[in-house]
Amino acid sequence: MTNPTIIPYLSYRDGSAAIEFLTKAFGFRVIIRADAEDGSVQHAELAYANGVILMGTSDLPKGSPGVYVVVEDVDAHHANAIASGAEEVYPPEAT
Repeated sequence: MTNPTIIPYLSYRDGSAAIEFLTKAFGFRVIIRADAEDGSVQHAELAYANGVILMGTSDLPKGSPGVYVVVEDVDAHHANAIASGAEEVYPPEAT
């Protein structure tokens, strides 16, 4: 599988139910799942074919969707985004 360079992050009110639905209805497979102390899904990674989604549980009414973008030069990409008017929610991370 080729490593994806754009990875959506989705939030659900009931992350466990979302995982059950996505695996049963669409054939996603769970790569990793980390639950919070209350049993809710803190973070999960699901794959389908050569794609991946990240997800978790959120109590926000509309969730908090996002997109991870894998780039060669994180600092330059971030600086350009900020200069273009992007609002930083989380600082960039190099992995």
